[in-house]
Amino acid sequence: MRQHGVDEAIAVVSDGIQETARYAGVPQKYNATVSRAWVQAVGYHAAEHPADDFGAFIEANDALLDKRLLMRFYSPTVLASAAARSGWVEPDRAPFPWMAEA
Repeated sequence: MRQHGVDEAIAVVSDGIQETARYAGVPQKYNATVSRAWVQAVGYHAAEHPADDFGAFIEANDALLDKRLLMRFYSPTVLASAAARSGWVEPDRAPFPWMAEA
């Protein structure tokens, strides 16, 4: 995140996850919306609570460890949709904090 910034990190992380899914023989498991949302969430929290130490960062932002975090913002149907798998889909339950501030 610090090296690339949020926008470039989205591309770097997404490319890596797609490559891993293809290598594992399950390219259909890649979800563009999930990948982008997680990177944006980490970026938002990194900006709000900068820390040089990952342990301190994650202690201050332990919600990022909750694999159900995106369910606060998305219904399961929307996240599982073909549109979410192939591109960005806006949250249907609640806006992300960084979207609400914009």
